[in-house]
Amino acid sequence: MARYRILIADPLLGMGLVWPAGVSLIEQLERGPAGTHYWLLEDPDAPADLEGREVALTLARVDGEPVVRERRVVVTHLAAGEGFACCGIGPWEVAAGDRVTRDPQAATCEGARADAPAGAAVA
Repeated sequence: MARYRILIADPLLGMGLVWPAGVSLIEQLERGPAGTHYWLLEDPDAPADLEGREVALTLARVDGEPVVRERRVVVTHLAAGEGFACCGIGPWEVAAGDRVTRDPQAATCEGARADAPAGAAVA
């Protein structure tokens, strides 16, 4: 079981969003971009390495039941050169939910830091 941060648009909560069995919002955290808030989510089927991280979720329904289709750690890329992110991808390749910054201290992408070993999380 892991507890991690997710960003939810406020109107979704008012629409009666239904979570998969065992998944629940624990507490509202800080305000996010316009019309959103960060929430602490408890997820019994999540890998332990998501604990405390910011995660983007993809929810779906299977046979009418809500399921978590995908859990992905949100990455902040470091802008470099001609508008490309630090890891060599173009702006059009940045995954939904990820961010781009010019502040090296805010970057979490492995490509943002030359000293980050392959596969290591950069905080």
